[in-house]
Amino acid sequence: MINDMRAAIVFLCACAQNNTEKRMLYDFKQKKYYHYHLLKDSIRYSLYDYGRGSYLQGNLSQIFDTKTQSYISLKLEGNRFIGLDRQSGSHIYGNINNNLITVFDTQKNKYIHYAIF
Repeated sequence: MINDMRAAIVFLCACAQNNTEKRMLYDFKQKKYYHYHLLKDSIRYSLYDYGRGSYLQGNLSQIFDTKTQSYISLKLEGNRFIGLDRQSGSHIYGNINNNLITVFDTQKNKYIHYAIF
């Protein structure tokens, strides 16, 4: 899974779990900020990713990426989430602790740390 896609998924899951609308995600490994605009109604999300110039839209179980024209499946349980990027076939497993998120990317076989603001 590419870094930008993984970051957007992490941001969406963290905002959904914290029930908040933040604007930025920081990737500690890449030393990079990602900027987003999130709109949410009762069950649907619309996340604009400024860096990719595209949207992630839908409910958490089935998110559509307008850039790749593919779906991402997400499952959020308490402070943990699982994501499947159907385009790359890779999974990510995440743990959310307030504004800090730790993710294991199975394709890269490594842990990645983020913070939301």
